[in-house]
Amino acid sequence: MINEAELIFLPGGMPGTKKLDASPTVHKALDIATEQNAYIAAICAAPIADVVWSYAGAISVTIGPRV
Repeated sequence: MINEAELIFLPGGMPGTKKLDASPTVHKALDIATEQNAYIAAICAAPIADVVWSYAGAISVTIGPRV
């Protein structure tokens, strides 16, 4: 498990996006990234993952117009 990060990168695609939501490791990594004001990058289908939106109040979210 990471203890610090400058960037967390979440790849897109299905069914990978659903696996991101189900992963406790991803949730913990996003907790750490949020605490440290690290960047969170989510491409393709990853921005629609519930786990990404659960952090939307704590981070700045920018997505493409087609998502």
